[in-house]
Amino acid sequence: MIIALDIGNYHENRKKQLEILATKTAKEVAQTHIAVKLDPMNAFDRRIIHTKLAEWRDVTTESEGEGEQRALVIKPKKQ
Repeated sequence: MIIALDIGNYHENRKKQLEILATKTAKEVAQTHIAVKLDPMNAFDRRIIHTKLAEWRDVTTESEGEGEQRALVIKPKKQ
């Protein structure tokens, strides 16, 4: 049995923060055509960003690294 606590709406607030970060960074990458590597984060947080940017036509995302150093990279799509 797994019990999940969401004190003070932490998960929802974290999701909103990550979606804002994803959108701002994706706009920057789309404009500059320079990839941006975000700080290492857990799989749950990376998944939120991957999902948020999945339908964007100008950028793509991928995870790089191993273990606790696994980070997400937002890259311009090849046109």
